[in-house]
Parts: sequence; C-alpha cells; structure tokens
Amino acid sequence: MTSRSGSTTTQRWGRRCSATSCPSRPALSPTCSSFAHLTHRPIEELRGEGLLEAARSLLEGGLDWLVVTGLRGELEGRVEQDQIGEFVLVGGSVQLRRHPFVPSGAKGVGDVFTAALNARLVRGGSLVEAVDDAARLTADHLRSAQPGASDEPRQV
Repeated sequence: MTSRSGSTTTQRWGRRCSATSCPSRPALSPTCSSFAHLTHRPIEELRGEGLLEAARSLLEGGLDWLVVTGLRGELEGRVEQDQIGEFVLVGGSVQLRRHPFVPSGAKGVGDVFTAALNARLVRGGSLVEAVDDAARLTADHLRSAQPGASDEPRQV
C-alpha cells in the first residue's frame, strides 16, 4: 500500500506526475479498516473531524499524500448506502470522492484499487484523476465478477 517510487506520487491536486518529475516521498492508500489499525483508532471514530485528525497525523509523520478507500459515509457523517468514497488528503487540501457502491464479497478489493491508482499515476495525471480512474476500474472489476458478466478484459 505504500508508494515510494518517484513515478507514483504527486504533490498537489493539479500537478502532473511523470517518472522523472515527482519527488520520492512516501504515500499510503489504505482501506478504511486498515487506516483504523494504522492510526490506532476505532473505525467508528473515523468520521468527520476524527477522520481528518487521524489523516493529518499521518501526513505530519512525513507522508506526501493519503487516500483512504472504502468509506461508506462522508465528512459530515451522512451515510449513503448506494455510494462508496475515497478520502484524499494532500498537504492541507482534502477531497471526498464518491462513486456508486458495487456490492461484493470479493477479497483484495483495496489491492485492486491501489494497483490501478499506481498504474494511473505512472501514466501521468493528478492524484484526484488517478483516484477517480482507480475507483471506476475497481467497480468494473467487481461488476465483471458478478454472475452473467462479460469476460472481456479491462484496461488499466
């Protein structure tokens, strides 16, 4: 889940990333449950200000950016059952990205997201673009695993 390669990080929202232009700084993209373990907090506290405080504590430890995946609520605490989100923190800037929730019992979904995120960052683009693309690819992957889905391969 840690990205240390200069080709897989971006410092600010709009800045483009390439294999030679990004600094080599650590970053994380944990699932919400992994984030709770990393920050030694109960998952119930990772809403609103509790989520923001926990995330900032990791950035103060030297991370360049943080993307927490698999959120089923938002910063204000409202839960929308048909959506899932990613909390994106870069420096002092925060964004909550929302996407349709795809029900699944699959294991390793966070790993699929992280692989897609890093593949997208290596190709270039901003962190937010990469998060949105990774979320779409992950949802496509989950849909393709459902009964009756097409066997066509997905492109990262």
